[in-house]
Amino acid sequence: MERRVALVTGGVGGIGTAICKRLAADGHFVVANYAIPGSEERWLEAMAAAKLNGSSTALAFGDVTDFEAMGEMVRRIEAEHGAIGIVCRVFRSGRLTYFPGDERLRRAVREIAPRRQAGARLTFR
Repeated sequence: MERRVALVTGGVGGIGTAICKRLAADGHFVVANYAIPGSEERWLEAMAAAKLNGSSTALAFGDVTDFEAMGEMVRRIEAEHGAIGIVCRVFRSGRLTYFPGDERLRRAVREIAPRRQAGARLTFR
């Protein structure tokens, strides 16, 4: 599988962290987005425990509801890590949206979500 840069918005919560781990374990470079300062601490601990470090993961602070902030965050990610090839949006409600359609990653997300939060809804485009 080709290594791609994956952006996981809401990536530092429970489902987001699990998806980040899976994407990194599958060989992708993963950037986890967060919007609340301090919320990234548990994610950093989880990545260290999984032995996933700066060669396969990074963090990006930014409010995805702010168009300008999101644009700046994406430009910064792409300047530092390359073009974003995968976007997985994790919402507080547990709903997931994944772009683009890659059946192997879809299966991984389907496998992770039900264990993390009952009623998680998945959307693939």
